Amino acid sequence: MKWPTCIVTLIDMAGVTDIMLLGDSRASALMRRFHRVVQNHVNVSMRVHESAYCWNDSVLLHADVNGDTHLLTQVMIEAEALKRAVDEIRKCYAISVMGQAFPPPVDDVRRSSSDARTGNPRFTYIKASSYAFTNCHRVQEQLKGREADWYIDRRIVDNIPQLSSNVKHGFVKMDPSRKKRRIYIYKGDLGLVL
Repeated sequence: MKWPTCIVTLIDMAGVTDIMLLGDSRASALMRRFHRVVQNHVNVSMRVHESAYCWNDSVLLHADVNGDTHLLTQVMIEAEALKRAVDEIRKCYAISVMGQAFPPPVDDVRRSSSDARTGNPRFTYIKASSYAFTNCHRVQEQLKGREADWYIDRRIVDNIPQLSSNVKHGFVKMDPSRKKRRIYIYKGDLGLVL
């Protein structure tokens, strides 16, 4: 079974944890507003992303692309539009990494009768490559000090001619191979159009 190629994007609001650590209730208000904006944006205008997972001051986006350059561009256009919407709440940064999504587990676990009645499963599978998600965190840890708006995997940049590779970059060891991969660092909007 071939695993589908996907783009995983992590968008994170900057400085919310610092506000929370001060005991300021604005952190909770910012996060609740963020959740509403992400939910509305994903449900209304994001057609090519299969899933979005939101927690605290972050959102993880997942989209299968399977080598389709046009689709890959559309994925990044949607992610950029969401990032702009989040920037209106509070400045954020985004990390996009290409990977291969793990196939979901076989649904052989029997649900309890209460789960079957309510339709609320107790298990939710995050449909995103765990390696790509981990790699987003590696980029975050190693390059966040560059204070950019976007950190994008070379494998994405190489497939979207509109993205300049003539920008600053860094290298991050990526799972599962632990080989260094070039991550391009952008300030401002990407300016992508179809």
